[in-house]
Amino acid sequence: MLQFFRSTHFDFLGKRRYAYFLSGLLMAASLGSLAVRGLNYGVDFRGGTEIRLKLRETLDPQLLRSRLEAAGLPDASLQRYGAPEANEVLVRVAGTEEEHVSGSVEDVSRRVLRALQGEGSGDPGDAGKLDLNATSRAELGTWLAAQSELAAAGPEAAQRLADAIAGRRDEQGGLLSGYDALSAVPGLSPEVLQALRSRTRLGELALRSVDYVGPSVGKELRKKALLAVIGSLIGILLYLAFRFEYKYGVSAVVTVTHDALFTVGMFSLTGRPFDLTVVAAVLTIVGYSLNDTIVIFDRVRENLRLQRGSVPLEKVMNNSVNETLSRSILTSLTVMLVVASLYLFGGDRINDFAYAMLIGVVVGSYSTIYISCPFVLLWEAVRNRRRLRQAA
Repeated sequence: MLQFFRSTHFDFLGKRRYAYFLSGLLMAASLGSLAVRGLNYGVDFRGGTEIRLKLRETLDPQLLRSRLEAAGLPDASLQRYGAPEANEVLVRVAGTEEEHVSGSVEDVSRRVLRALQGEGSGDPGDAGKLDLNATSRAELGTWLAAQSELAAAGPEAAQRLADAIAGRRDEQGGLLSGYDALSAVPGLSPEVLQALRSRTRLGELALRSVDYVGPSVGKELRKKALLAVIGSLIGILLYLAFRFEYKYGVSAVVTVTHDALFTVGMFSLTGRPFDLTVVAAVLTIVGYSLNDTIVIFDRVRENLRLQRGSVPLEKVMNNSVNETLSRSILTSLTVMLVVASLYLFGGDRINDFAYAMLIGVVVGSYSTIYISCPFVLLWEAVRNRRRLRQAA
């Protein structure tokens, strides 16, 4: 088997008091930020409308935010979506169940579109014209059916033509740069193309998608996410208590809780959106850290059986960590390479997941050595002191 180190004798557990201090600082920073700043919940948990837009040109994010505020949407959040050259943004607007039921979610998306386009922007002669880049297939079909050039063809033919035009728009990345791009659309006659030129306009923004999550659903998702994490910790405790001893189960729960809290705390400190994708990452981190911890505990159990109490527990654990060090480093580096690739090249959809995993792999590798084994030693020291007091 490939090994980075052979027969190492690092005194990891001899430095555990420094690790206690470092972990204390990390937990204080994480818990303090969670208490003061809280989490920037995504639409999954907070509820509201998520609107994905494509821009013809790159615009200053601060300018876009100021336009949203001027349109009466001061709480709307805006972030870049996908690769920079894609010129796409994601706008999140909080909403209520009543808005969704009443159909005003569509009104919210239109308000966002108008706001980001800017009041008074564009050619004054285009006012009132249908925006061919922002209209939906159904709206375009209705509009085409009302035009004299297609009145005889009927609404079904108009809708088929609308679908073809929208398909061509999608091929252009969601934004038509000019009417010449429509010349190859099947069924589009020169007369209808001329009507489009004179009666529609090509806006600077395109509506790519609209998603809605009700606040009550978001609240339920928060509850289920918390229960999922708590349930996994209880399962870990019971499994390790059965497989090893109760103290090892408690140590593993403390270790993965340390990793999960620090990862969540980093989202609070950085203000990154916290959604179901991040919860999935946290649960993955729990599994990763637990796997690393079990490998060391397995080696500790084997060495304790071989040495039958002739070697102090601290030395047995230190030897076990050294014996599994090469394996731990190989595992961490392999996972880091994959996660770093996702973070750099995976796009915005999984960027937060990859960010959480990057943090989790680093802190998980640290805690496996400096939290899990030292906690068992601390447990044994406290139990021995109690025995001495009872004996006295």
